[in-house]
Amino acid sequence: MNTLPDDPEQLKKMSLELQLVVSQKDCELAEKDKELNEKVLKIT
Repeated sequence: MNTLPDDPEQLKKMSLELQLVVSQKDCELAEKDKELNEKVLKIT
């Protein structure tokens, strides 16, 4: 079980790092979606 640090500054930093990871993943997924959509458009 992971315990969170009590320090609010550290918590903020962790939160920001998580948000960054999430937004990077969102970006990657959006790119993949775009590629898939382009492939589908070429087929039809």
